[in-house]
Amino acid sequence: MASDEEGRWERYFVRDGGHLLSVVVDLDLHARAPMADLPLVTRFVFPVETDDTYRFFTPDEGDVLDRAVAAVETLVSRASGGLRRLLGGANAVRFVGRRSRAGESQLFFYCRRPLGKALLTELEDYLPGRDWSCGEREDPGWSTYLDTLHPGPALTALLATRAQLDSRRRQGDDLGVERVVDHVLLFRDEAGRQAFLDDAGTGHEAELQTYETEGDHRWAVELAISHALVPTEVEPYVVALAQRAARFSGVYDGWGALVVGGQSASH
Repeated sequence: MASDEEGRWERYFVRDGGHLLSVVVDLDLHARAPMADLPLVTRFVFPVETDDTYRFFTPDEGDVLDRAVAAVETLVSRASGGLRRLLGGANAVRFVGRRSRAGESQLFFYCRRPLGKALLTELEDYLPGRDWSCGEREDPGWSTYLDTLHPGPALTALLATRAQLDSRRRQGDDLGVERVVDHVLLFRDEAGRQAFLDDAGTGHEAELQTYETEGDHRWAVELAISHALVPTEVEPYVVALAQRAARFSGVYDGWGALVVGGQSASH
């Protein structure tokens, strides 16, 4: 993801309203969010093509998205130089992430003040022949970044999932094969676990077990769900379950499944 700002970028997958989304986010900003000097969120929406080869956008469209990020940063920097910067009227912008789904990709920036019509007109010259739209709103609490882009309480579970998938690949696991996957969530108290269970059911086609274990979070829920282990299949479950458990003082404790086609058949 092209940006003049360095950061620790992460890509992961979620489902929203039945749509599979790819999310790219600068994780390093979480420790600094919200940034009081950047209270305005600006979203660019780009129509993109989708087919069996490129689920979210083509390589050429990816180049366009990267050019758009670089162009916005360049134009803001250029417009904010000289006397404007010395007098304190300069704008500032920070690219924070991207959300893409079939047919559409969205770029998100936080700004000190609106980009302005003149800058957006110049941006059209950087992206000739490309359709796009732009909207902005006040977001001093950075809710778009914190609630829509950053995985929040699911981050640790996502990183653990990546490590487990890497290990399974080395074992020869065929991750594309659907199988039963046991997802485990742990809660601080029985009331939290029950609130989780009462929250509109499990939300998934799942077999459910509850039991007690040891430690501070000893009230367990195990959900057995059939799905493949490719990132586009397993990550949406991990993110949704971890985020939902956190609402009830729970944590996502990981998942297990049989190895298919590898060295062994074990969890």
